[in-house]
Amino acid sequence: MHARLAGSPLLTPVAFGEGRRFGLWDLASLTEGALGTCVGPGSLTVSAEKQLRLRRVRQGAPTRGTRSTA
Repeated sequence: MHARLAGSPLLTPVAFGEGRRFGLWDLASLTEGALGTCVGPGSLTVSAEKQLRLRRVRQGAPTRGTRSTA
């Protein structure tokens, strides 16, 4: 299945910066679900991102799908 998907002309490689943007959206979604805090991923600064990651770890929230920068 992976080979069929990878060979599709509809899929394109992730461009520079898109991986970080996806990570921020993922972090915002997981934070909202785990902590009940509304987060705007487009407005997250590096320090705010680190604070959210630390808060999630302290409360035992899963960090799947996100790369730790703390």
